[in-house]
Amino acid sequence: MLLEARNLHIGYGDAPAVWDVSLEVDGGEIVAVIGPNGAGKTTLINAIAGLLRCRRGELRFDGADMTRINAHAYCSHGIALVPEGRRLFAKMSVEENLELGCYLRSARTARKEVERSFRTRNGMSEEEYLQWCIKNLEHAFIAQVDPESVAAIIIEPVLGEGGFIQMPTAFMQKIRELCDKHGIVMIADEIQSGSGRTGKLFAIEHTGVVPDVMTIAKSLGAGMPVSAVVGKAEIMDCTHLGGVGGTYGGSPVAAVAAIEALKILSSKEFLDRSTHVGNLIKSTLDSWKEKFAMVGDVRATGAMCIVEFVKDKNSKEPDMEIPLEVLKDAVAHGIILIRAGLYSNCIRLLPPIVMTDEQLHEGLQVLEDAIARAHEKRGK
Repeated sequence: MLLEARNLHIGYGDAPAVWDVSLEVDGGEIVAVIGPNGAGKTTLINAIAGLLRCRRGELRFDGADMTRINAHAYCSHGIALVPEGRRLFAKMSVEENLELGCYLRSARTARKEVERSFRTRNGMSEEEYLQWCIKNLEHAFIAQVDPESVAAIIIEPVLGEGGFIQMPTAFMQKIRELCDKHGIVMIADEIQSGSGRTGKLFAIEHTGVVPDVMTIAKSLGAGMPVSAVVGKAEIMDCTHLGGVGGTYGGSPVAAVAAIEALKILSSKEFLDRSTHVGNLIKSTLDSWKEKFAMVGDVRATGAMCIVEFVKDKNSKEPDMEIPLEVLKDAVAHGIILIRAGLYSNCIRLLPPIVMTDEQLHEGLQVLEDAIARAHEKRGK
């Protein structure tokens, strides 16, 4: 693949040098450089790596990692990707490069706040923001990666560590459409959102989209160590016997436990109970948004619920200190909680579905009291 940059301005002062450069890249290794020679060559390569937001080790030259040096750079004509034998892709602005580069990196780690109505781009409605993200996803296959080089797209229907953000149906449908168009495998990561947690056996059912493969674990075994990879026969049967396995493979006891657990998790009674528990939690969390200035947002998909803390409701600046303070207070009063979110400024709630309403209200009251004490401490 060829990387081209035109009018690339490099410098640490008021008079940066201006260069044109082309790099031939094979598997992350730069095999040819057309442009400057000498010491400026590595600086230019590093600047391009910075503009594309390359992670450590993703762009190498002469065996050296080109992402380790911080060079101030901007490129007035943008960077273009040119796969062999294909047309030159349209050049993008620096802003588009940064946005798409950040988007692709974060999609891989599931830490990007994709389609998040709580933090839309300035001036955009929720629907406009959704369409903007869909457009960027489509553009990524033109400007950032050749679809033929993509084996699979894996996504959590409800982001777990990313902050319990439910993927909009339109966004999931677009992923399905792109996967079908380019022969890409769509994988739904249901390890945290599956097993009846959201009121459906699997969270992706809320969108009506059918993935090619799903990963399942945790609640699947009702406490036993078990995980599973399930998918369409034409995919799962293409490997040799035992080709799909994992750390927990080969335990007949865990397998039996999972089979029995699935019978309960998929029952109407259990799924209805999950929805009921989620509704009880959400109604309580909604009241906290009115009571406490530090509670910026609350989200719930079934019984997968979260509270997000901010320093200011207008700016929505994340507050990473309050969750830790609240967690310590809550633990001292009898409940154990953990954080989540891109900025670790959220407290997640994943209570046992089998707990009674009385136990649930008691636990929520302990958490509310802890938030109230943090609120009073700040005089808000």
